[in-house]
Amino acid sequence: MYFSTIDIIATGNRIKELRLKNNLSVAEVALELGLSAPQTVYKWERGVSLPSIDNIFLLAELFGVTVNELVQLR
Repeated sequence: MYFSTIDIIATGNRIKELRLKNNLSVAEVALELGLSAPQTVYKWERGVSLPSIDNIFLLAELFGVTVNELVQLR
C-alpha cells in the first residue's frame, strides 16, 4: 500500500509562489497569521519546516486556494 507524503520543498515553493501572486510580503503574511516573526514564513518557503495544520488552513484562505492546492504531495 502506498501513502502520499507532503513534499516539504515543493510546498514551500508553492507558498512563496502564492504569496508573490497575491502581492504580499513575508511580513504581511506573518502579520495576517498572527506569527511573532516573519522568519517562520521564510522557513516554510525554504522547505526547512512545514506550517502547522492551523496555519495551512489560514494560508489557504489567505491565498484563496484549497488546502489541496497549497500542500504539495509526492
